[in-house]
Amino acid sequence: MTILVNKNAKINSLKDLKNKRVNIGYFGSGNRILIENYFKKFSITPAKIFDFGATQSFAALKNNEIDAWIYFIGHPNAGYADLLSDHNFKIISLTNREIENFQSLTKIFQKTNLDLKKFYNINKKIRTISSETFLAGGAGVEEKAIEIIK
Repeated sequence: MTILVNKNAKINSLKDLKNKRVNIGYFGSGNRILIENYFKKFSITPAKIFDFGATQSFAALKNNEIDAWIYFIGHPNAGYADLLSDHNFKIISLTNREIENFQSLTKIFQKTNLDLKKFYNINKKIRTISSETFLAGGAGVEEKAIEIIK
């Protein structure tokens, strides 16, 4: 999970998202459902929640329409690289307590250290969560696709 923020918004942890403009993804997405559940359970109330996709999120951060974007994404990512090279944006770490809170919502998450130097030439490691890749699908998923994933 990556939390990309505008440095001027003074966001250093999830609790700092209170009264901020936050994008958590499309309605019905796993990303949005998880973050909404986290906000509800741990009493975080952003000023406004947005439902932007990735392309719109990058533009919204650049245009100061949102203060933060929470997204499950692989790294490296060209859009993140572009924003991080601007120096007005940063990726924040989760606190150990925030990681434990996510793990209390679902057991699929593990603590992860994201080395920004490896991907974005920024000398910083980020504490976050990740999960192993898994395939979810309906009855129409072909056995061949499942075998490839295994």
